[in-house]
Amino acid sequence: MLAKVFADLHEPSQQREALQDLIRSLSFTRIRDLREMVHQLEFRHDIIGNLPTELSQRVLQYLPLYQLFQAHRVSRRWREILCSEHIIKGALGPWYSSRKELSNHNMIGAPEQVDAYLHGRPFSRRIQDTAYDPAFQFSKVVYADGILGWTGKTAETSLELLHLHSGNRLTLNSLRRETLSKRAVSTAMAAATTYLGRCYVWDIASTPPAIVRSIQLESARDWNLALSKCTIALFVLDKRQGFHVFDCVTYDLHSSNVIRFSTSFEGNSEVHWNAGLDEEGHSVIVFNHSRSSEHGEFRFTRFDLTGKIMANGTEPSPRLDDYELLSDVLFPFNPSESTVFVYMKGNYDCPDDRTLASWDFVRIKYDRAEDCLEIKSFVVSGPKLGIRRTCDMFVWRDVVYCRALLDNFQRRSLLKIFDLEVSELRKPDGIMDPFMPESWPFFYDERRANDGSGEDYYLRSKLMGDDRFLINVTIYGAIIWCFDQSVHMPNEELDYRQARQENLRFRVEGARRKEEQIKSQQ
Repeated sequence: MLAKVFADLHEPSQQREALQDLIRSLSFTRIRDLREMVHQLEFRHDIIGNLPTELSQRVLQYLPLYQLFQAHRVSRRWREILCSEHIIKGALGPWYSSRKELSNHNMIGAPEQVDAYLHGRPFSRRIQDTAYDPAFQFSKVVYADGILGWTGKTAETSLELLHLHSGNRLTLNSLRRETLSKRAVSTAMAAATTYLGRCYVWDIASTPPAIVRSIQLESARDWNLALSKCTIALFVLDKRQGFHVFDCVTYDLHSSNVIRFSTSFEGNSEVHWNAGLDEEGHSVIVFNHSRSSEHGEFRFTRFDLTGKIMANGTEPSPRLDDYELLSDVLFPFNPSESTVFVYMKGNYDCPDDRTLASWDFVRIKYDRAEDCLEIKSFVVSGPKLGIRRTCDMFVWRDVVYCRALLDNFQRRSLLKIFDLEVSELRKPDGIMDPFMPESWPFFYDERRANDGSGEDYYLRSKLMGDDRFLINVTIYGAIIWCFDQSVHMPNEELDYRQARQENLRFRVEGARRKEEQIKSQQ
């Protein structure tokens, strides 16, 4: 009866006055009952879920990556939208090299892993302590696809391999106990050159691992190694009478074919170069930076395994006079990462009254799909924080992990993250601290290592890895962080994983409390 009378009031102002008169006539007990009934009503309306699929996908693709995987929990409809190929390709495409690789990933875990990498939030840590071993230095440590390799502790005639997922460890010996020079690993095989001009190839997928090939090389040359799946490329670049000559030797594990070819590039102007295999191991790609013109150009040439040119191209170079090439972190070319060169210029000498410093980056990338080069420039600003200079950089996609040295009074270093895509300098979450174990001194006596000068130097190290593992290598061992929550590394620090879970729960509870506070204010 009351509802019918209320419905007959067509004007909103009349309905509002009628409600106010009704509330004034109620006792406090009845008003409390009315409030409880109102709180039980469901006012939420899924605007996004009710939109056509194409529109909802267009809206949700603007979510930050960490919110993208959290949004899967909203409803079945949101999960259906966010697991669509359009969202997957847009959000995760830059991080994975193929749709096949994307489809094999869990669509909850993949964004979570990438988000952990972007913000420096690894889920676990393992310390591979070698005490003090000058043989365990970053120039002799290699990594690929979850496998860490280094020169043997007692002699440089063997290659030690550690599978980070399983903890399995292998020792690969050269046939004639020759001292190893360059090393490389993949999931299928390992290879190492010797100073006597041989390259040993091991099939590490077989049980037990065995040497399947010994390739004879020119002993007086410094051959570089690149592996991709079941293919090996050995290459060297020399300057001869105004030409740069690229010599290459390829080997395929399945066919056992060894093929040698050579090509040359004109001029004396090439200042930087890189080379490697493509992702499938079907072709060799050579990159170089030439300064023959005012600014120069970047070039690439792609060969098949017999030396036949398949594609080539050039891109004009921006002015890079004051930039530093981060060469050691990207050589040889890693097809899974696709970055060829990264140049950086750090502006540390800003006035003391300024709290911000800036870093300029130029990134040269090889686009596999379009078979061309892509050049992008980035400017990242962030707090100075006493940074004296940067070193030990690692590049993966548009993210640069960097060990920053602080001023001489603090005598310590911090790990920083340059996110080039959003031009942001981040400090990893505290869960990554300390950057090095306390048993590893930041300064050490150089007489124990190389030149015998007796001066104190900061502990040199090298960062390597991919989007699953970040590895910091020093002469005292390696620290291994894992960003994949599903991976449990053998001998990992249990306290570290528990602290990470506590940190995650704290963040989730904080977000929930904030959401409840917003609802109560409404």
